[in-house]
Amino acid sequence: MIVYPIPERTVHGVIRAPYRIETRDGRVTGVEAPDEESRRILRHYTGLAPYDGRPLSGDAAEAFELRRVIAEMAIAGFNPVMRPEIENGRLRPVTGLVLLDEKVGDHQAFGSNDQFMGRVPSAFGSEHVEHTDIVGGIARVMRLS
Repeated sequence: MIVYPIPERTVHGVIRAPYRIETRDGRVTGVEAPDEESRRILRHYTGLAPYDGRPLSGDAAEAFELRRVIAEMAIAGFNPVMRPEIENGRLRPVTGLVLLDEKVGDHQAFGSNDQFMGRVPSAFGSEHVEHTDIVGGIARVMRLS
């Protein structure tokens, strides 16, 4: 289980905090958030249910299901160069730039990861497999299972 203490802005709206993503054996099994719209967005990005509720079949269903796989994970505080910059206030844990934030704060991604030698493909048949990054700052509650 991963608890995220800060909101996440997406193209579908804001996932209000705190929210939780439950995993087992490297796959998302459930989500929880303060309101239904946040849960709906989380279910979409983690492969549990399409945002618009439409049924999927064939390659589209298989590609969507692959979003449930944890593609990558990083825990803040292990980079000896970045940690002092965060602690002295020169660098915020979440800047809004995902490519920087994922190197500074806690970071989890779901979906495709073959672009960096992972096993989850970027496409299944004719369908694209999403890769979604979520950055959680440096405050965390994690229980890995």
